[in-house]
Amino acid sequence: MTPDLALALGDRVALLGKHERAVEAGKDLGPESADIRGLSFVGEARDVVLANKKLVGATLKQGRTLLDEESRRGVYVAKLVRAGNVIELRPRTTLQSGDVLTLYGPADSIEAVAHQAGYLVEDSEHVDYVYMGLGLIAGVLIGMVEIPLPGAPVHLGTGGGCLLSGLVFGWLRSKRPTFGSLPNAAALHLRDFGLAIFVANVGLAVGPQAVTLLQEKGFLLPVLSVVTVLVPLIASMYYAKYVLKLNPVMICGALAGCLTCTAGLNAIVAAADSETPVLGYTVPYAVANVLLTLLGPVIVLTV
Repeated sequence: MTPDLALALGDRVALLGKHERAVEAGKDLGPESADIRGLSFVGEARDVVLANKKLVGATLKQGRTLLDEESRRGVYVAKLVRAGNVIELRPRTTLQSGDVLTLYGPADSIEAVAHQAGYLVEDSEHVDYVYMGLGLIAGVLIGMVEIPLPGAPVHLGTGGGCLLSGLVFGWLRSKRPTFGSLPNAAALHLRDFGLAIFVANVGLAVGPQAVTLLQEKGFLLPVLSVVTVLVPLIASMYYAKYVLKLNPVMICGALAGCLTCTAGLNAIVAAADSETPVLGYTVPYAVANVLLTLLGPVIVLTV
């Protein structure tokens, strides 16, 4: 017997041994079937917004038992997104209204599960300019509302009004993502472009005056400006951290609000990769806007 023939026979014996072991293991799994329908299975992934009140408050493990067994067969949860943040999938993860579940499985089964859990979300690469325009108009109108106070009327301005309007319209979008489509790439472009325009406008408006002030006042004015900004910020930071025990992300957003600095807020949001700092930005921004209007002339006259 040649070495090549011996090697071929050895491989054949090894294959027969594996086949016999596979047959023995098959007896424990169940009877053998000639059904080949599973070979033509085509799976797809679809996003479903949770709206069923029976599922709200239930865990992922409990949610499977609340759905029809036949309709959910072969359907699996691949991802869970809540308010733009990806939530780790665990059996005890609690479901909340407005959660976006990415389901994977047969198309018919996914549609059946979607009708039981909520509704399907169609992917869109287009910007809903109507919804965006309504939000901008609402923000401008809110900013024009004046609150009569002794001495001078106070209003949030276009920036504050659009901030509040954006929070409300964004919350509506998160609750029902069937309208107000804004792809992430478009949102990032608008944010970065708006920041660049803001910086350019501030530089063009203040630049010529800054040179004149430096010639008249010397470097005393810049030094006082830095002290005026840093002392309240540092004191507010330590108070928020050690007394109020706030989250650092919320503190950063609140500090940007104290300075009414939208550019700083955008930088914080980009660094945190989350919109959470906006929650800490809103109230300090509104309060600082009022104080800036009332105390700004006083500080200028004092200096």
